[in-house]
Amino acid sequence: TLCCLTSVQLFDRVSWHTRTCFARARSSPKKAIALLMDGDSMGPQHVSEIRQALKSFGRIKLQRAYVGAHASPRRLAAVEGIEVKVCKSAANKSTVDAHMIIDAISLNWTAAETGINVIAIASKDSDFQVLAEELRASKAVEVYSLYSAHDSGRSTGFAQSFSQFILYGSNAGMPGRMLQDHRETELWNALCKLGYVKVEEQRTSTLANRCRARQHHLEMFCHVHGLTWPSSHWKRWRKSLAEAVDATVRSRAEVLVHKPSHVVHMNSMITTCRGNWRRFDQHRRFLILDTRGMDPEHVVRHVLEFLGFLKGHDPLGKAAIEEFTRAQRAAERSEPLDDAIFEWSFSKQVQYLHRLFVDSRETVGGSPTR
Repeated sequence: TLCCLTSVQLFDRVSWHTRTCFARARSSPKKAIALLMDGDSMGPQHVSEIRQALKSFGRIKLQRAYVGAHASPRRLAAVEGIEVKVCKSAANKSTVDAHMIIDAISLNWTAAETGINVIAIASKDSDFQVLAEELRASKAVEVYSLYSAHDSGRSTGFAQSFSQFILYGSNAGMPGRMLQDHRETELWNALCKLGYVKVEEQRTSTLANRCRARQHHLEMFCHVHGLTWPSSHWKRWRKSLAEAVDATVRSRAEVLVHKPSHVVHMNSMITTCRGNWRRFDQHRRFLILDTRGMDPEHVVRHVLEFLGFLKGHDPLGKAAIEEFTRAQRAAERSEPLDDAIFEWSFSKQVQYLHRLFVDSRETVGGSPTR
């Protein structure tokens, strides 16, 4: 049964079929990008970082930097491929944002003729939030935001207005076992583009300034692409995963596979207590499950068996579901289960947990053991 396997065995048991199914998959065609940059707030070094961040999303067809009349355009004009537009002041105020907005609207209107299907805006000015919403509503182009990984103060509304919210530069101040800063940023952007990081998770992480791939993102990528599982100590586990995924993203960019919706990743934290509950250890396990061809009851049974709420040939019933619900409440999940679940019929409970397991990316608790 699944519940008695280690994490590596679980991975090997459920992953082989999905690896075969995606062996011939191909990535979506590259997009044609128009890059508009606020030149007053960036230098040549930022241009290189922005180009690198956009590299995995498509080909930059137009690169234009906007500077005020008071600034010298030479520092950006020296960068190969950059068109610099000098914007005259009006009533002693900068018109850089106004010129960027006008050009973005013009590019949107001529998208069919020029072949441009993405407008990327490198600026943190809140004026572009409304512009992004209007351009996306037209459905002619996608709108990307380029935002420095060093900056904070990103509002929820600003992040949600864009089709993609992409970080560039060093992901400074991030604790943990990581790659070099710029590689962490590139890896995060690539996994977001391929769907391994949910949109809601992208926004939450961006606002918290913690944009780096977590273990379950990396494990799912390894699973789908059939990568060799790293054999390293648990303290270096995350970095080993990140190095394997980063190498694949860089070397196999043309054949990367989007995250399939029918493959589910589940974490479990098992608490082992010793010495009259005075000491306890936590052990992480995970399950990667291909749900194609499985009915909701089958999926729920697999997960509850993995978490330890069912054993062997025990039947799936309300007792196991209610025990699981009480355990999740005790674990204080950030999104608590519905309070009415105890009053529902068995079939309704199964449908509810099926949606929870298929859509959730949170860690769920297993049965504590002593």
